[in-house]
Amino acid sequence: MKNRIKLNTNPFTIQTLAEAETAVADLTGAMLYRRELETQRDARLLEVRTDYDHTFKEIDARIGPKLAALHEWAGANPAAFKARKSIEFAAGTLGFRTGTPRLKALKGFTWDAVLRSLRAVGLNEFIRMKEEVDKEAIIAARREIPDETMKKAGLTLVQEETFYVEPALTTPQATLRKAA
Repeated sequence: MKNRIKLNTNPFTIQTLAEAETAVADLTGAMLYRRELETQRDARLLEVRTDYDHTFKEIDARIGPKLAALHEWAGANPAAFKARKSIEFAAGTLGFRTGTPRLKALKGFTWDAVLRSLRAVGLNEFIRMKEEVDKEAIIAARREIPDETMKKAGLTLVQEETFYVEPALTTPQATLRKAA
């Protein structure tokens, strides 16, 4: 078995406050450069989209009426669909698809009214009773709940700290630099 040497994957080491300040300035410059490139890219993408929009509108104007006419014809000719729900042509297929079943409240009913009606007609087995831990309430009352009680309940309160660098992307002294 060969001895393996683990290489440091991070070539940057910062040991002083001045080096940290330089690193933040470099980071800010790189992020400003990235922002400028993203702006240029987005402008070019918008230009390309705009170039195609007119053509897409023309195509949609041709497709819409034909699609509506085919739908109207299919609805008026159910006998053509007796064997199957679709008809295959050389250039494509048209037909009807049956969607997945879903419930819809009747006109004049809200879902709360449906819930009351289910209880009234004795269909309680179709009513969910969902219990869940009210985490927000526990966090809000954390000072009143003893630590021992929290432990017995199987809970602990954690508050993590995350590292961040917030470049001053609007300061005039931040210079635009290419990423090194």
